[in-house]
Amino acid sequence: MDSRLHIVLALLLLICVGAAQVKSHKSLPQCLVACGQDIMKCSETCASKGPSEDAFSCIETCGVDNFTCMYNCATTAVTPPSPPAVEH
Repeated sequence: MDSRLHIVLALLLLICVGAAQVKSHKSLPQCLVACGQDIMKCSETCASKGPSEDAFSCIETCGVDNFTCMYNCATTAVTPPSPPAVEH
């Protein structure tokens, strides 16, 4: 199997495992989308390093950063939008 495929599969596993551990909030999807975009950028950087120890270390760093991002999404208090003004 191609080593880049291993890298992509490892990153997808990290995303799935992390997403399963995140609490549910109404605004959570937007925050998680941002985390997903960040880990995909990180994975592209790791894949460009080729099959080396640096690539695997890079993947671990992406995973840690992804879990931190998702944790922040789940634990940050979200202020709901203000209700529209009522006309009298």
